[in-house]
Amino acid sequence: MTNPIQQCSHGSYARFLVYLVFLFLAYQLIHTFFTSQSTTPQSEENPTVHPELHKANPLEEPSKPDPTPARFPLHISKVVPHPPTTKLSSQERTRLETFAARNARQAAELTLSAFNLTGIPGSVLATADQVRRFRFRLDCFTSTAETGGGARWVYDNTPRVLVRHLQEPIYSRCDKRHIEAHGDEDGGSGWNVRESVKYVWSAPSDCPLKPINRADWCQMLDGRHVLLAGDPLQFQLHEMWVDIFRDGPVVCFGELNCKDHTICNPPNHKDARVRYLRNDILSTVRRNPELADGHPDVRTVQLPWITHNMLAYYPIAILNRSPSPLSDTDFAAQLIDTVRAIRQDYPQTLLLYRNTPVGHPGCNAPDLVPLVHQPTESELQDLPYHWGEAKRQNAIAKEIIEAAGGVYIDVATMTNMRPDGHIGGQDCLRYCIPGPLDAWMLVLYNVFRMLNGLDEV
Repeated sequence: MTNPIQQCSHGSYARFLVYLVFLFLAYQLIHTFFTSQSTTPQSEENPTVHPELHKANPLEEPSKPDPTPARFPLHISKVVPHPPTTKLSSQERTRLETFAARNARQAAELTLSAFNLTGIPGSVLATADQVRRFRFRLDCFTSTAETGGGARWVYDNTPRVLVRHLQEPIYSRCDKRHIEAHGDEDGGSGWNVRESVKYVWSAPSDCPLKPINRADWCQMLDGRHVLLAGDPLQFQLHEMWVDIFRDGPVVCFGELNCKDHTICNPPNHKDARVRYLRNDILSTVRRNPELADGHPDVRTVQLPWITHNMLAYYPIAILNRSPSPLSDTDFAAQLIDTVRAIRQDYPQTLLLYRNTPVGHPGCNAPDLVPLVHQPTESELQDLPYHWGEAKRQNAIAKEIIEAAGGVYIDVATMTNMRPDGHIGGQDCLRYCIPGPLDAWMLVLYNVFRMLNGLDEV
């Protein structure tokens, strides 16, 4: 005889299963309805990107490149991982940038007022007038006609000595591709090099850029060690330092475990070293919070760099932080906290900040050359990975760094115009060495000349 309690239990279980199936089918019906509504084509006045395009890698080479060269960005209309729901007009973007920069300056001055900063700590520039003239000259050789200056990329096929890359093989990919395509042919010029290294950054005659002299640079460092902290592109700046100052390769176990390297050797010069530490957002953490099974998270790396022993050992700090989805207020607050921490414990640190250029989707297209114009506000909004926010966040960083008595170095203006020379493949952000980044070191060398009084400001 069947137990009535068992019969009741079996019946309740069956009804429960039927109820679950009904809920699942209802959910699927509702989800399908709203999904179809969101993917319905809209009018050309408010276009959307097809969902399938989100599956594509935004750095992959298009299967059929458009034969008509685009201004900027290249082939971006084909892949937009996170298109904005509503694009702002150029005027709205400009007003937003002005507003964000002004607010950042006010917040930075309020926070840093207690330090009574004058001049540029760590340099010979001690007065407000000297700083004003220094920044005017710096703007002269980093700005194009569009941005208020007269510097530009110039094609120069004259054979000359190039920076030799001696470390990470990834930055030599362009040379390998060039040799595979052209062999040892030089076209009769006697100079078999890539086209992307034949362009040089040329400044106006009233603020000429002097060529790098390694001995003079070591003299200017005067035994001071250099710390490079920031995103993975900052690691390329580290590679450039080592390439210029060293005559042979050095041992470096990647960007997450790279020790310091001697760049100026006794007895001719005082010992000076350079070191890179990756901290994508320049956080002030004393231990890396982004750990997964004991290893740094590749999405946001925050290796500790603002520590007493680190800042005491490296009196020169060259910083950068990646573009981020943070609000302008949060971005400014974090950077202000960073410079406050530096000035509080080591007020005489020479603080330099390299701003952030954009990437160039479509950098695998053949025969790329430098762009004539800067990307427009409309084009910037279509860029993936928050690259389009770099311009406004750079403006915020400029106000904060200068309020902290630091040096803001604009390399974005020159680099935004170089879709050529990238590593390519899946990487349209970093560049091969030698290449466009040679100009970064040229500008940096001339900055040090002014900061040390070798060139009048």
